[in-house]
Amino acid sequence: MSLRKNNQDRTDAIAGLMLIFLQRYGYKQSEAQEDDYYIKDLLCDLMHFCDEYAIDFEEQLRIAEAFYDEEVTVTEYQRGTN
Repeated sequence: MSLRKNNQDRTDAIAGLMLIFLQRYGYKQSEAQEDDYYIKDLLCDLMHFCDEYAIDFEEQLRIAEAFYDEEVTVTEYQRGTN
């Protein structure tokens, strides 16, 4: 099994985690697809988590944005070479 992930793998993994989050707080999956409130709620909860464990959320977000930019660029490059 390859450890290489692509963006679809990443999206699928988060979809599974989001289902757990939705169930934990009693959101209905159909509501989640219609409303992005749960994304804001998840981000807010992540901020609380970072506060609790003395993690700089803003720094993590900055780094995550750099990772995202790189992953999107790689995907666009791969599409262009196929």
